[in-house]
Amino acid sequence: FTCDDRETKNHIRLLDMCKNIESLDLRGCTRGLEGELKARLAKLDLISLKLSANSLANMYTGERMLLAPELLSIIQKYPRIETVDAFLQRDEWRIIMANRAAILPQPTMTSARCLSLRELSINNTHLNASEILRLPELAPIIERLKIMAGPECNVALQRSLRMWSSTLKALDISILKPILHVNINWRSASPILDPALVELRELHISSPSAPPYALACLPKLEELGYTGEYSDGLELAQLIQEGKLKSLRELQVAFSRSLVGIDSALEPSNEDS
Repeated sequence: FTCDDRETKNHIRLLDMCKNIESLDLRGCTRGLEGELKARLAKLDLISLKLSANSLANMYTGERMLLAPELLSIIQKYPRIETVDAFLQRDEWRIIMANRAAILPQPTMTSARCLSLRELSINNTHLNASEILRLPELAPIIERLKIMAGPECNVALQRSLRMWSSTLKALDISILKPILHVNINWRSASPILDPALVELRELHISSPSAPPYALACLPKLEELGYTGEYSDGLELAQLIQEGKLKSLRELQVAFSRSLVGIDSALEPSNEDS
């Protein structure tokens, strides 16, 4: 199933007629018309942008309208942009990994900055390390951030989050499930949280990218959504009992058994070598 081409053609006509659009909610794109649609988007001067890979008419996915790098490139053209909420087409396995830049053509990024961009949400697609490191340069005063990444991006995440330490108030990071990263020692991945994040009030994250002990460095944390293993739950409970999360008001957690056995099962045995 694909998006109805009449829907996308109507979108293009409307964008041609409405020259002064400041807020746009765009759903889906028919295959073969993505180039025209992206050209229209590049001509706008938006304050608010909401995109979805799913068609408004039937909710089936059409063309991969924008890759994450293309989205960032287009955002650069909007000097007044304040909020971006994008639900892109799901990554394929070969695109999720770090060699995405070698597989797909990358748009040219300039030195332009979005000095008004405060809320950025990129869903259903995983950013790689270079894209994550680019974000603070593009949008230096982010207050609310929601993205997806793999555990190989933890160092890049930590560096970028540190750049937003004086502004970032809400953070939602979905880390790709470790079972997919069979060649990455996810248990030894660097924690992404930093004591410099003194303004952070809302956090949705998982272990081991944010082990429980790292949460104690967030003095203003009020809302926490956390997933991890049973041992993480015990450690988090102890932190709360000891009063090390003094500002915490709302807690949502989900814990499961250790994934060590799963990782071991995926590793090649001597008999297979």
